[in-house]
Amino acid sequence: MKISEYRPQKALLVDHPPTGNRWIHEIKLDGFRMGLLISRGNARIISRRGTEYTREFPEIVAAARKLKTRNAVLDGEIVVLDKAGVSRFQLLQQLGDNRSGLAYFAFDILSLDGDDLTRTSLEERKRVLHKLLGNRAGMIRYTEHFDGDGAKVFANACALGAEGIISKLRDGRYRPGARSSDWQKIKCIKRQEFVVGGFTDPSGARAGVGSILVGYYEGDALRFAGKVGTGAGWSNAFSLRLRRQLEQVEVKRTPFDPPPPGWLGRNAHWVSPKKVVEVEFTEWTSDGRVRHPSLQGFRTDKLPRDVHRERESHLSGKQGSDTGATSTVVFPRARVTTADLVELYSRIADWVLPHVEGRPLTLVRATAPITREDALRTQAKFVHHTPRDQRFVPDVVPRMSIAEKKKVGEYCYVDSRAALVALVEAGVVEWHVWNARVGDVERPDRVVFDIDPGESVKWSDVVAAARRLRAMLEARDLESWVKTTGGKGLHVVVPFRAEHDWSAVFEFSRGIAAQMAAEDARYTLSFDKGVRRGKLLIDYKRNYRTSIAVAGFSTRATPEGSISVPVKWEELGRLGGGDAWNVGNIGERLRRLRADPWRGYWTTRQRLVR
Repeated sequence: MKISEYRPQKALLVDHPPTGNRWIHEIKLDGFRMGLLISRGNARIISRRGTEYTREFPEIVAAARKLKTRNAVLDGEIVVLDKAGVSRFQLLQQLGDNRSGLAYFAFDILSLDGDDLTRTSLEERKRVLHKLLGNRAGMIRYTEHFDGDGAKVFANACALGAEGIISKLRDGRYRPGARSSDWQKIKCIKRQEFVVGGFTDPSGARAGVGSILVGYYEGDALRFAGKVGTGAGWSNAFSLRLRRQLEQVEVKRTPFDPPPPGWLGRNAHWVSPKKVVEVEFTEWTSDGRVRHPSLQGFRTDKLPRDVHRERESHLSGKQGSDTGATSTVVFPRARVTTADLVELYSRIADWVLPHVEGRPLTLVRATAPITREDALRTQAKFVHHTPRDQRFVPDVVPRMSIAEKKKVGEYCYVDSRAALVALVEAGVVEWHVWNARVGDVERPDRVVFDIDPGESVKWSDVVAAARRLRAMLEARDLESWVKTTGGKGLHVVVPFRAEHDWSAVFEFSRGIAAQMAAEDARYTLSFDKGVRRGKLLIDYKRNYRTSIAVAGFSTRATPEGSISVPVKWEELGRLGGGDAWNVGNIGERLRRLRADPWRGYWTTRQRLVR
């Protein structure tokens, strides 16, 4: 991340506070999330969507210029405090000439005077922030936090009338643009943004707007969530002004899919879904409506298409996924259910995470119990990188946008034990990773050679090919590691410093594979099944941008539930095939290991030789 950027980390909505001394807790502020960017003594205020708000809050800009720093990026919230010192979103909405109570509460710092702080711990960042701001009660303030039991902090916050709390890992680094379980928000009351799709006429002698009709996006469809009154707490002048604004975007057809039922569907005025409101309510009904809603104000810092129904995630006390998964059978031959897989990956997560963490993912999800050899075509499917196709993925799994050739894809990635287990619980049976990390998707940090045997090729020949490839890499002073694929072949993996672009890395891998095929007729670069019979494909095409390879310790969509497993080079001769381990015996394999077979992989700093 550039140290002059503001891409805020987002919190995961959960149903109860985390416990343990790894967590600190902050009062959830009720305002506008904003970045405060200071550059050479000048200051800007930027929303989480990149919109400029510098002119709207000159007092905060003036205070920022007085801070003892030339360059900094702060993360915080613009609020208006009531007489009791509690932030109130309605007061911010009604802010006019009277600027009493206006303040910027900074709760994080991303950079200071040229130093990128995002990779340091939260505790260290807060120490730096406190040193910069002190305990001043002026326009820019330091956000205090609380240690101790999360449940007690939450109860006290609710008693004070706060919206809720944010719990954060002490040692967590800042994850720009990501939503992860490192930050967890717990609300005293239910509250979220909605999109305005219509309105009704007022009753009696009132003028303006009676109620607004609101909804949320589910894929491309705007789902109706109920009507919200505009009376309590809002003036007649506000209602008249709102009527004029909505009439400017009025349309003939309802934007809701399906339309609201009954009288509303026949008599409401419809508007183009361009406005976003904040609504407080007591609960969701079984048919997807909000009960007892109350309008809090309008939001200009969030796009309508970004408004979805917020669902609380349930995380166990150990911050894993709820292991009460439904017992859907996934691998009937192995008698393994979803609950069994959740239990397995909760137990072996420490082995799995290094192989998947922080890399964009392509997911394969089971659509039926896996019983066929061609299950990838009949009983499981690759999931497209769109919000609609990934609706089943829980919010605990972070996402990022990546530009593809013809569109922008939404990619999931794993950043925690909870995210990994949540994918398993959601029915994912394979996870394939990029050769780059989410921090810099344009700079790969490894290449993968897939040794894929054609028909009639012996396993001993697969092993011999992997060893030959290793020798060719060693001749270039490159160390490599090997893993089974969970199928018939092997993956040879070469890590290196992330300092080349995709084209350079792809040409390197193609050159190695071409040399290997030129020197020995048993090896081929052709994907044609007829050409490959009796030969081994040296697949180097795992190494261009957006290409993928199955991750270490991922299950495969095979009847036995085979698993891709990292191994030592010395083990290859003792294996019977690339599917030696599966959901039934992987636990025993890991219990017997005294050391990580890939131990040196994680610390190598070797450079790619082109």
